[in-house]
Amino acid sequence: MPPEPSPSFAVPTIRNSARKYRITSVLVALVAIVYLGIRWFPRNSPNQPLNPVASKGREAPDFALSTPDGKIVRLSDYRGKAVLINFFGTTCVPCREESPHLEEMQKRNATRGFEIIGIDMYGSSNDAMEKYRKDFGTTYVLVHGNDTVGDQYGVSGLPASYFVNARGAIVASTEGLRPEKEMDDYLEAALRAE
Repeated sequence: MPPEPSPSFAVPTIRNSARKYRITSVLVALVAIVYLGIRWFPRNSPNQPLNPVASKGREAPDFALSTPDGKIVRLSDYRGKAVLINFFGTTCVPCREESPHLEEMQKRNATRGFEIIGIDMYGSSNDAMEKYRKDFGTTYVLVHGNDTVGDQYGVSGLPASYFVNARGAIVASTEGLRPEKEMDDYLEAALRAE
């Protein structure tokens, strides 16, 4: 009796292995390109949130926020003036510590085309914001903030300040309570920038 033929098994050939390797390599490369594109694009797009540390030279995002009495304040309405955008909270201790100096900066520089917009990020009531205004004799604009504007500016702690020149570009930013001299120097930079 002749021997039975052995079952036929598909043995991978070198050609099949090379083809699978090429396909796998192409897929890995495509995944890497997509991943790097996703990771890189948000950091370099002008429409993405600011990183306070790297915000210098970027255009300050516009916003439309309401004052306690319901007036809408837009950053774009201040074009042509140097602006300090100050994110604060009505009960934030460092924010309260810096408030007298901010008010002094506003009074001293108002005739030079300088304005401060204080953006409350604590969700304070109108009454709480009016009390804050009275406590510090605040003459600059106070508005209610929201998560959208906080995210646009990359605010992660309070107080946070952005010094914007007359063209709408950020010349400096700070996080936390900063020395008065540093704040004054940034103000001068915003006023000088053309």
